[in-house]
Amino acid sequence: MEAKFYHRLLWVVSIGSVSVFAIYTYRWVPRTTHGFAAYYTYSRMLLEGEDFSQAYDHDYFNSKVHEYGMTGMIDMPNNIPTNALALLPLAWLPPETAKIVWTLISLLLFLSSIKMLFKIYSISFSDDLGLGFIGLMFLWRPIYENIALGQMYFLLLFFFTLSLRGIQDGQLLQTSIPVSLAFILKGHGLIPLLWMAITKKWRAVLIVVFTIATILFLSLPVFGVHALVTYYENVLINLGWIPLHAHVAFQTLNGFINHLFTFDQQWLPHPWISLPKNVVMILSYILNIIAVIFVLRISSRAQDPESIVLSYSAAIATGVLTAPLASETHFVLFLPLVVGMFVRCMREFQKTNRLTTAWIVFIVSMLIMALPINYKALNYQPFPVILFAYSKLFAGITMLICFATLRQGKALSSSKR
Repeated sequence: MEAKFYHRLLWVVSIGSVSVFAIYTYRWVPRTTHGFAAYYTYSRMLLEGEDFSQAYDHDYFNSKVHEYGMTGMIDMPNNIPTNALALLPLAWLPPETAKIVWTLISLLLFLSSIKMLFKIYSISFSDDLGLGFIGLMFLWRPIYENIALGQMYFLLLFFFTLSLRGIQDGQLLQTSIPVSLAFILKGHGLIPLLWMAITKKWRAVLIVVFTIATILFLSLPVFGVHALVTYYENVLINLGWIPLHAHVAFQTLNGFINHLFTFDQQWLPHPWISLPKNVVMILSYILNIIAVIFVLRISSRAQDPESIVLSYSAAIATGVLTAPLASETHFVLFLPLVVGMFVRCMREFQKTNRLTTAWIVFIVSMLIMALPINYKALNYQPFPVILFAYSKLFAGITMLICFATLRQGKALSSSKR
């Protein structure tokens, strides 16, 4: 009787969460916002044969944003030139119509990713675990941010989930091609590529590198060499290093270090300690390298199929925390790790009827990442209050530590047997 009540309650929660998400989506679908404005403008400039090197002139770019009908909006031209390929099929449409179509495509990609994750981790949509996950995922704050801003991370989630399925099934092209596309369109995929190298999947590494190089080479006549040079000089070498990029809206290790140790009258008036820029950069590089080595070292020990899939999910998540810039929209890429970890947690709980400290910490971190926390309001608070502004970053770090702790525990128990 109690089990039936619990099952029905989960049905109510899952239906309720889907309904809330549907209402939110309906409200935001026709609105053009920053984020989408940048994607659309990139693609429209390419479609109309504009000199693409001009895209990295902030004033010129935003003049095109306004010219294309998104008046009163300012956006940052920070994307790689090949990002323009993503919305190119929609760029002939008016911005509002393109946003509606893009949102519908994004929703299909998100639902497809969920379906694949359920298949990867052997979850049924109708059992308690499946219903619980539906309730969680449709209340996951990063997916709301992606809908509101028309962002591209549902597409990246689809690519990485497809690659994850390829890892599980031993499909070489399915493993590698999606990572190449994620890199071409958004510059993501370096940590998963390193994961492939550390786990000695050399053929997949070669395919990823070859595909990226081929697409870049074929796109040169379209974008022009000057556009790539301008992107490098105006954007890439400065990405993550200007004061605005240390705003708490960007929940990364790089942003955190810059916020603590950089002074800027407008954006960073209360650093913990003001240090020279070169010192801050070195600290940031060291911390990011430590994080990557930490996860990849644990991942290299994975041998059974479940642990291999989980370690690849951890590599995908690590790519978010170690990116030069990553707002809350990026944290949708934590879902493969969250689903895999929580499945293992619940199945162990069913066997032992108890939760270890690591699992409790993981669940708390998962909830913090899911909640709509107004951490951006704390940007101008001094140390130590500013630490609370990095709730999403710390939740992500804690998840990776829990992954490593539980992975290490499993390795030890296996060696004893």
